[in-house]
Amino acid sequence: MPVEIRMPSLSEEMTEGVVVRWRLEEGARAEKGQVLVEVEVDKAIVEIEAPQAGILAARAAAEGRLVTTGEVLAVLADEGEDIEAIRSAVPAHTRQPVRRKRPPDEADVLRALPLHGMRGAVARRAMRSILHSPQFQVTMDCDAEKLQALRKSFRRSRETRHISLNAIVLKCVATALMRHPIMNSRIINDVIYSYVKTHIGIAVAVPNGVVVPVLRDVAGKPLRRVSEELDEIVRTARSRRLHPDQMEGGTFTVSTLGNYGVHDFTAILYPPQVGIVSMGAVRSEPVVRNGQVVPGKRVALTASVDHRAVDGAEAAEFMQTLRSLVEAPDFLLE
Repeated sequence: MPVEIRMPSLSEEMTEGVVVRWRLEEGARAEKGQVLVEVEVDKAIVEIEAPQAGILAARAAAEGRLVTTGEVLAVLADEGEDIEAIRSAVPAHTRQPVRRKRPPDEADVLRALPLHGMRGAVARRAMRSILHSPQFQVTMDCDAEKLQALRKSFRRSRETRHISLNAIVLKCVATALMRHPIMNSRIINDVIYSYVKTHIGIAVAVPNGVVVPVLRDVAGKPLRRVSEELDEIVRTARSRRLHPDQMEGGTFTVSTLGNYGVHDFTAILYPPQVGIVSMGAVRSEPVVRNGQVVPGKRVALTASVDHRAVDGAEAAEFMQTLRSLVEAPDFLLE
């Protein structure tokens, strides 16, 4: 009997995907567990495997086609079955690339990027965040001298040279969240859930969008391990090989554009979380110490907060704690 392979539901938010690449030709034999097709969903590229051995009788969705959850992607057949009959039963239009309506001034168009897949997910998330979350921001400028000094000290040792500035800040954020648990919350069905562990999302830029993989229990792990896991999950994200469960369950998010030389910026909340911190570049500028103007290092941190869960004073207290940790990060050596 032919077996239909359908577009799976991999998360509550995922309702569609785009067929990126077929890994097996029609008429070829597939072994159980063999990857048949790559589909770009909201946040990653997912490999769809054959549930059993058989012949790939029909590729029911062409590359570039948008498919919804539950839609047929492929049909597997047993040896000896009528492959042509199975193939002819698949609607012809789904087997053809999508032909999109072109604008009148096509000659002046540099490129056309459909708002589906990852780009569409970013657009929907941003709209949902702005429309349904009453957001406000709190910004604090921090002395980054000791932050930079700690990073430099780590670079002198083979065991710690891999520890990044982002990992240090991530640990500072997690520690601050433990002291202000209302910030480590999510709003689901009008209920505010505060969490014991800090599962922090890391905003990672990828072609045509951004993904937010989650680093689990950041507060409960030593700095070296956090840095190693951070490096690994960022590499996985940039290679577009994240699994959906690596992007679920975040309780807070950190975003940085410091590598681009951005001094400060305001990030949009990542629902259903109630808070996100954005970090700019560490910058050199004159500062006043003991009545004297001297060279200094500064970094801007901005928290975007859902006012339904967090009041202004609570957000300010969280940022005060975070600033104190960033300005005195030696606690991480304990």
